[in-house]
Amino acid sequence: MGSSLINFVVLTSAASALNSTLYSTGRHLYQIAHDSPNRFLKAIKADTLSRHNVPQNAIIASAILIALAAFINVLPGVSDAFALITASSSGVYIAIYILIMVAHLKYRKSPDFMADGYLMPHYRFLNPLTMLFFAFVFVTLFLQESTLMGAIGSAIWIIGFGIYSQWKFRK
Repeated sequence: MGSSLINFVVLTSAASALNSTLYSTGRHLYQIAHDSPNRFLKAIKADTLSRHNVPQNAIIASAILIALAAFINVLPGVSDAFALITASSSGVYIAIYILIMVAHLKYRKSPDFMADGYLMPHYRFLNPLTMLFFAFVFVTLFLQESTLMGAIGSAIWIIGFGIYSQWKFRK
């Protein structure tokens, strides 16, 4: 009886979290589609509301993505979907933070630099040290079997997106 009650509470809170995720991602996707010229979002009509003012197409698109996340768990070669998703997203986040550090270094050295607000102390030393730490963390993702596939996926995404960005925004 006690384990059934605990299972009920866990399943109820998981369903509540999923409902909250669907609501927030649907609203965010609607807002992004409404504010951007993205052709894919316009094609799925994610920027339209139902007659009850609900962004149903954006919510349906979010539900499909959530279902794909559940599908990842049954793919052959994926023993832990959570580790795969967290390792791949961590790799991309690490790359973003490294790019922020590079941008900060360039900004501090540029003639456009304005010394108002918070200034990172010892940035000439701490920025490269921070980038080395992030690179170390990224490399550790390749050392564990459960995070290896996610690390490889994030590396492919980072390289592919970098090549695309260089091609698309070449001056």
